[in-house]
Amino acid sequence: MSERDKAVLTALVRMVDQYLTVGEELDTLSMSAGQNALRTLADAGLVDYDGGRCGTWTQAGRDQITRS
Repeated sequence: MSERDKAVLTALVRMVDQYLTVGEELDTLSMSAGQNALRTLADAGLVDYDGGRCGTWTQAGRDQITRS
């Protein structure tokens, strides 16, 4: 992964953590942008997401939040 890709992924992690975290869950708020964000983070192994409304951080995702 390039440094640019890492920077973009880090920004997405920060945005999702700030705007979509509800308790222990990540809630897309039924918005396509939220769904796309969770899908992208799931592809990177940072989120468990099945395509519905909610997902959860994986351990790797929680570690990324701590680092960013």
